Amino acid sequence: MDDNEDFGTKKRRLTKDRLLTKQSQESLAKIHALEKESRRKRIETESIDQRRIRLDAHASSQQRYIDQQTPEELGVNREKNATSYQRHRSTMTNVELTTYREINLESHHRAQERQSQAIRAEAINFDESQVPEHYCGKLDVLCTFCQAKHFRDELPSDKKFTDCCRKGKIMLPKPQDVYGNDLKYPKFLESLLSDIDNPNRIHFRNEIRSYNSAVSFASMGAKIVDLLGRGSYVFKIHGQTFHRTSHLQPFDNETPQFAQLYVIDSTQATEIRQNHNANENCRRDVLDKIDRFFRAHNRLAQSYQLMRDIEAQETIRAIEAGEQIPIVSMILKRDRHSDQRRYNAPTCNEVAMIFVNEDGEPPLNRDIRIYPKNPEDPNQKFINLNVLSPNMDPMTYALLFPYGEPGWQPNWQCDSYVGALANKVRKNISMLQYKVALTAIREEFNPIIGAGKITQQWLVDSYLQVEANNLNYVRQNQKRLRAECYQGLSDHIDNLAQNQNMAAGVSVILPSSFEGSPRNMRERCCDAMSIFAKYGHPDLFITFTANPGWREITENLKPGENSSDRPDLIARVFKVKLDSLLNDIVKHGIFGKVIAFVYTIEFQKEDYPIVTF
Repeated sequence: MDDNEDFGTKKRRLTKDRLLTKQSQESLAKIHALEKESRRKRIETESIDQRRIRLDAHASSQQRYIDQQTPEELGVNREKNATSYQRHRSTMTNVELTTYREINLESHHRAQERQSQAIRAEAINFDESQVPEHYCGKLDVLCTFCQAKHFRDELPSDKKFTDCCRKGKIMLPKPQDVYGNDLKYPKFLESLLSDIDNPNRIHFRNEIRSYNSAVSFASMGAKIVDLLGRGSYVFKIHGQTFHRTSHLQPFDNETPQFAQLYVIDSTQATEIRQNHNANENCRRDVLDKIDRFFRAHNRLAQSYQLMRDIEAQETIRAIEAGEQIPIVSMILKRDRHSDQRRYNAPTCNEVAMIFVNEDGEPPLNRDIRIYPKNPEDPNQKFINLNVLSPNMDPMTYALLFPYGEPGWQPNWQCDSYVGALANKVRKNISMLQYKVALTAIREEFNPIIGAGKITQQWLVDSYLQVEANNLNYVRQNQKRLRAECYQGLSDHIDNLAQNQNMAAGVSVILPSSFEGSPRNMRERCCDAMSIFAKYGHPDLFITFTANPGWREITENLKPGENSSDRPDLIARVFKVKLDSLLNDIVKHGIFGKVIAFVYTIEFQKEDYPIVTF
């Protein structure tokens, strides 16, 4: 019984129940047989939309029935069903059991065939003006663990999402103050990014890459490609990327930059930033407010200030004592997750360790070493950051990590949500899983996906970091990848180098399973050609392009956002619609039975995905 049924439906149901109670067993059997046959014919003749409506109504009714039950009642019902099914199977002979399975399998195939025939018939006789728009639904299906938002068609069969928190295994730690209270993204930065009533919002979003570069502690270097013509903004680079920071004092009396600006007066630092050619469009009041916030709350800025204070104290002490001025250096820690991001007092900083003189080898658990000026190499202008460093993201993207919270590091582990099934073998979280978890859409503001142009830069940079990490794994695990099978190739290269009096270097075999590598692309091309060799030339050539005007995209944009600001949302909607298209073509055969197919996904100049079959 459905509690939501109207009065007329309830009356008809009660009348039918009274009539059935007055019938004999023989009459009841005939009535049930007629109803079963009528229902079978109705199912065979219904259209796809009618079938979808019927199944949705049935699923909703079943869900309401399940929701009304307590967990104990659900458990009892499941046990009863399992016991009844097991008892029924135990009474069957082997022949009956085989027949039962064949009947079920045949029934399943008939149902699939009926559905496919209905789709093919509708495809042949359809009217384009009457075709309903494919709609993914609202972005309102929440992950039971992290409350990330998803579309209905993204829901896996086990009702647990993997593209946000890996089924509850990744609980991203939040930055905390010295008292252990969670710190939220600064309100004034959130207003600059998302508040349509803020007069500086449009200007800040247009110049956000300049603002981020001006207040960050490190820079990302790459050859940026400017696309010709008009269109949406696309961040595109060529060649190798690198991340660099500098020592505490400017090189050769140059103008201070990056982290060097946090050890001088705030007003002077803002003036220097404002006078830089790259920041000529930045507004002084916005730069000053960000600078003052970072000096008060960012742990990296406080670490540099602490080093500058200790250097000044040691210089004064050495002059008064008539001693040689000691060398002060700061070691940025590699393992910053050991304290779970709880920020301690400045004298016990979890970000950096400061040494005076070379009184001992610094600990192995270090990332980079910063001097006022490098005594070993006075001409060293920049320090390269490693892609595996947890300090790289907070130093390069200060606007996305305003508290200096650390990023991913090798062998990183984190807490899981309550009820998540932990993996007893694989406990470490990979860089890709961590980066994906950061881009999840939740109710609260997420600067990672809401910062416009800097979001695109971070996504491109993150992809390159993951790629570099995977290449590093290949380089460090040649034995596990059975690279000795290619020993003959390595010997041949060594012989060629010796004949030309050259150093061959260390040979690294890149496996064909590495996505995007030349060997991988050649294998995929050969596989596609093999399909054509066996089945002949393709019958259809289909292209499917993402549309930034899709309703699922425009409905989920924040006020003032453009579709180009949300490449994550475009990719998700495109994937859902692509799966639906593949389902229609391959499973339901709207163009006929499919014996083989090949497709590739690429991105256009406007950064929108396109698939070609």
